[in-house]
Amino acid sequence: MFIIAIMFLGFIIFLVATIKIGSRTMGYFIGKMVSEKHKAAEEIINTGNAPKNWTDTFQEMIVSLHETPINELRIEKIKKKAKKNILKKLKDIIKYFTKSPCFENEEVRKELLETLKNTYSCWEKNGWESILSTHKNLKLV
Repeated sequence: MFIIAIMFLGFIIFLVATIKIGSRTMGYFIGKMVSEKHKAAEEIINTGNAPKNWTDTFQEMIVSLHETPINELRIEKIKKKAKKNILKKLKDIIKYFTKSPCFENEEVRKELLETLKNTYSCWEKNGWESILSTHKNLKLV
Protein backbone atom coordinates (compact mmCIF):
# COMPACT_ATOMS: atom_id res chain seq x y z
CA MET A 1 0.00 0.00 0.00
CA PHE A 2 2.85 2.37 0.84
CA ILE A 3 4.47 1.71 -2.55
CA ILE A 4 1.24 2.54 -4.37
CA ALA A 5 0.94 5.83 -2.43
CA ILE A 6 4.55 6.75 -3.33
CA MET A 7 3.93 5.89 -7.00
CA PHE A 8 0.75 7.97 -6.99
CA LEU A 9 2.59 10.91 -5.41
CA GLY A 10 5.38 10.56 -7.99
CA PHE A 11 2.82 10.53 -10.80
CA ILE A 12 1.14 13.67 -9.44
CA ILE A 13 4.50 15.47 -9.17
CA PHE A 14 5.40 14.40 -12.71
CA LEU A 15 2.01 15.54 -14.04
CA VAL A 16 2.22 18.96 -12.36
CA ALA A 17 5.79 19.50 -13.59
CA THR A 18 4.83 18.50 -17.14
CA ILE A 19 1.87 20.89 -17.17
CA LYS A 20 3.98 23.72 -15.77
CA ILE A 21 6.79 23.20 -18.30
CA GLY A 22 4.27 22.83 -21.13
CA SER A 23 2.44 26.02 -20.26
CA ARG A 24 5.69 28.00 -20.01
CA THR A 25 6.86 26.63 -23.35
CA MET A 26 3.55 27.46 -25.02
CA GLY A 27 3.65 30.94 -23.49
CA TYR A 28 7.13 31.49 -24.87
CA PHE A 29 6.18 30.43 -28.41
CA ILE A 30 2.91 32.37 -28.42
CA GLY A 31 4.74 35.45 -27.14
CA LYS A 32 7.33 35.08 -29.87
CA MET A 33 4.61 34.76 -32.54
CA VAL A 34 2.79 37.86 -31.29
CA SER A 35 6.04 39.81 -31.08
CA GLU A 36 6.95 38.87 -34.66
CA LYS A 37 3.53 40.01 -35.92
CA HIS A 38 3.87 43.36 -34.15
CA LYS A 39 7.42 43.91 -35.43
CA ALA A 40 6.40 43.01 -38.99
CA ALA A 41 3.41 45.36 -38.87
CA GLU A 42 5.59 48.14 -37.50
CA GLU A 43 8.16 47.71 -40.27
CA ILE A 44 5.47 47.60 -42.96
CA ILE A 45 3.82 50.76 -41.63
CA ASN A 46 7.11 52.64 -41.16
CA THR A 47 8.75 51.70 -44.47
CA GLY A 48 5.95 50.52 -46.77
CA ASN A 49 8.08 47.46 -47.54
CA ALA A 50 7.97 43.84 -46.47
CA PRO A 51 10.13 42.91 -43.48
CA LYS A 52 13.66 41.81 -44.34
CA ASN A 53 13.18 38.30 -42.94
CA TRP A 54 10.20 37.80 -45.31
CA THR A 55 12.17 38.69 -48.44
CA ASP A 56 15.75 37.54 -47.78
CA THR A 57 15.43 33.90 -48.87
CA PHE A 58 13.61 34.73 -52.08
CA GLN A 59 15.92 37.61 -52.92
CA GLU A 60 19.02 35.44 -52.40
CA MET A 61 17.59 32.81 -54.75
CA ILE A 62 16.88 35.46 -57.39
CA VAL A 63 20.36 36.97 -57.08
CA SER A 64 22.00 33.54 -57.41
CA LEU A 65 19.96 32.78 -60.53
CA HIS A 66 21.07 36.03 -62.16
CA GLU A 67 24.62 34.69 -62.08
CA THR A 68 23.72 31.91 -64.52
CA PRO A 69 22.32 32.62 -67.97
CA ILE A 70 18.79 31.82 -69.22
CA ASN A 71 17.05 31.66 -65.86
CA GLU A 72 14.42 34.34 -66.47
CA LEU A 73 11.54 31.85 -66.33
CA ARG A 74 12.75 30.44 -63.00
CA ILE A 75 13.26 33.96 -61.66
CA GLU A 76 9.68 34.91 -62.58
CA LYS A 77 8.37 31.75 -60.86
CA ILE A 78 10.31 32.61 -57.70
CA LYS A 79 9.01 36.19 -57.76
CA LYS A 80 5.44 34.93 -58.17
CA LYS A 81 5.85 32.43 -55.32
CA ALA A 82 7.50 35.09 -53.13
CA LYS A 83 4.70 37.56 -53.76
CA LYS A 84 2.05 34.94 -52.94
CA ASN A 85 3.88 33.94 -49.74
CA ILE A 86 4.34 37.52 -48.55
CA LEU A 87 0.73 38.49 -49.33
CA LYS A 88 -0.42 35.51 -47.26
CA LYS A 89 1.74 36.65 -44.33
CA LEU A 90 0.34 40.17 -44.59
CA LYS A 91 -3.21 38.79 -44.75
CA ASP A 92 -2.50 36.79 -41.57
CA ILE A 93 -1.29 39.95 -39.83
CA ILE A 94 -4.42 41.83 -40.91
CA LYS A 95 -6.57 38.98 -39.58
CA TYR A 96 -4.62 38.98 -36.29
CA PHE A 97 -5.02 42.72 -35.74
CA THR A 98 -8.72 42.54 -36.62
CA LYS A 99 -9.28 40.39 -33.52
CA SER A 100 -6.39 41.54 -31.31
CA PRO A 101 -7.28 43.16 -27.97
CA CYS A 102 -4.03 45.19 -27.87
CA PHE A 103 -5.40 48.59 -28.92
CA GLU A 104 -6.24 51.53 -26.71
CA ASN A 105 -9.33 52.26 -28.81
CA GLU A 106 -11.09 51.27 -32.02
CA GLU A 107 -9.88 54.32 -33.92
CA VAL A 108 -6.26 53.19 -33.57
CA ARG A 109 -7.22 49.72 -34.75
CA LYS A 110 -9.03 51.16 -37.79
CA GLU A 111 -6.02 53.30 -38.75
CA LEU A 112 -3.64 50.36 -38.49
CA LEU A 113 -5.92 48.04 -40.44
CA GLU A 114 -6.52 50.65 -43.12
CA THR A 115 -2.78 51.15 -43.60
CA LEU A 116 -2.15 47.40 -43.75
CA LYS A 117 -5.04 46.83 -46.17
CA ASN A 118 -3.82 49.64 -48.43
CA THR A 119 -0.36 48.12 -48.41
CA TYR A 120 -1.85 44.72 -49.26
CA SER A 121 -3.74 46.23 -52.21
CA CYS A 122 -0.63 47.99 -53.47
CA TRP A 123 1.51 44.85 -53.23
CA GLU A 124 -1.20 42.75 -54.84
CA LYS A 125 -1.56 45.09 -57.83
CA ASN A 126 2.14 45.70 -58.37
CA GLY A 127 5.03 43.35 -58.94
CA TRP A 128 7.61 41.80 -56.68
CA GLU A 129 9.63 45.02 -56.69
CA SER A 130 6.86 46.84 -54.79
CA ILE A 131 7.23 44.35 -51.96
CA LEU A 132 10.99 44.42 -51.69
CA SER A 133 12.62 46.07 -48.77
CA THR A 134 15.61 48.15 -49.67
CA HIS A 135 17.94 46.38 -47.27
CA LYS A 136 21.60 47.17 -47.78
CA ASN A 137 23.01 43.64 -47.64
CA LEU A 138 21.24 42.30 -50.73
CA LYS A 139 21.52 43.39 -54.30
CA LEU A 140 18.02 44.37 -55.44
CA VAL A 141 16.71 42.97 -58.69
